[in-house]
Amino acid sequence: MNRMPAALAPDYAEAAAWLARLRAHDRTREDEARFREWLAADPINAQRFEHVSTIWDDMDALRDVARTELKPRLLTRRRLLTGSLAACTVGGLGLQWSLATAGVYTTALGEQRRLTLEEGSRLVLNTDTSVKVRFDEERREIELRRGQAFFDVSSDPRPFSVKVGAHDITVQRGRFDLRLEEQQLSVLAINGIATLSEDAESGKPLARFGNGERVRIDAEFHLEQDRPNVNDLLAWQSGQAAFRGEALARVVKEMNRYTERELVLADERAAALRISGVYRVGDNRAFARSLALLLPIKIEETDRVIRISAI
Repeated sequence: MNRMPAALAPDYAEAAAWLARLRAHDRTREDEARFREWLAADPINAQRFEHVSTIWDDMDALRDVARTELKPRLLTRRRLLTGSLAACTVGGLGLQWSLATAGVYTTALGEQRRLTLEEGSRLVLNTDTSVKVRFDEERREIELRRGQAFFDVSSDPRPFSVKVGAHDITVQRGRFDLRLEEQQLSVLAINGIATLSEDAESGKPLARFGNGERVRIDAEFHLEQDRPNVNDLLAWQSGQAAFRGEALARVVKEMNRYTERELVLADERAAALRISGVYRVGDNRAFARSLALLLPIKIEETDRVIRISAI
């Protein structure tokens, strides 16, 4: 349970008022500028805002758990608005929220970052991800250049759009997860409505979806729409990967996203084996040893790779 430190309690009302103001439908650019001034006025203001934001997030998490099948382990984290980008390795003890302005933000292999945009929206960047942020008086624009990002979009008169290659995703508010992998785009609408279109110049709508639906589109513009297990797809935010009867070839590819020490499948029989479960990412050695207990395989380790063979 979150408790307010006694020394800070009398001033929490102001931090709570700022949180409500930033998430209001009629928030203005003047509000955003005054919020930044308030943060800069006293370092303790960031702590107060972090605490009320944590309580807000905990309430959202409780609502989500009530609606879903699988409860992922949540990361313990402090959300400090420091003005500098905060990061940690996947599976680490904490990620900070950081205030982000226009620019390019990236993560390295095995790293995650959390950003709070100046108008109140929030992003979580997964491993090996790059985004470009650009806002003006009329639009809020993000370019996902590679990787995967979670978007919690705040209400604003300006539309919020994410450009991914030859496509644009436009939303007004809500929570969404986007992943770009080998020219295949996946967009999961957790809540809220999204419109997938061709690039902004043509603006041709391809799909409109929301509230648990996912759209996938490949390099040949083949489009699929389904309703997957949302918590499985969001497990990466707690440093995990969830698999449901998936071939080891697909599983190994996913696990290799998070570490330089690669898993290598030595034969087709091993690649065709299937597993289910939720596994921590970032430690392929521990994962391979778990596989050896569950499947008819043997593992051979070197400094750089871990070979997996069927027996």
